[in-house]
Amino acid sequence: MLSLESLDFAWGERCLFSDVSLTLGPGLCWLRGANGSGKTTLLRLIAGALTATSGRIRLAGFDIYADPLAYRSRCFWANRDALAMDWLCAREFAELNLGLYRASTAGRARWQHFVEDLALSDQLEAPLGTLSLGQGQKLLLSIGLAPDADLLLLDEPFNGLNAPALT
Repeated sequence: MLSLESLDFAWGERCLFSDVSLTLGPGLCWLRGANGSGKTTLLRLIAGALTATSGRIRLAGFDIYADPLAYRSRCFWANRDALAMDWLCAREFAELNLGLYRASTAGRARWQHFVEDLALSDQLEAPLGTLSLGQGQKLLLSIGLAPDADLLLLDEPFNGLNAPALT
């Protein structure tokens, strides 16, 4: 379960969130809103990429600020910016993340299944910087869906995906 309690966040003088509280249980939750309304900022706060001005964020009982390692090991943030590690090839990036999220043997098998289904096999030795937007998005999805993370955060998950990847 994910819970946000009395969350506040501001960009400089501009208050973006004030006293936001919510609890989400298992299942799919979709954030909708106009461009610039704070969807990505909220995801970044939940992922730990930004720090709230005040309030608490907990996942499976772990507080993001009191126990960040336990929290983040349960929360996968499929962040396009992570693909900027262009010294890694796609396979190395996947192995790094599967290791960080302690993917089980079954999780690694799921990843391989996603790689095949998403037609990524030919890109696994390619440097991250050479992947197209769609290939990078497929790689992030394949990694995020493989381990048994309690929370998978996807920002614009269908950006750049071709028709076969969407089915």
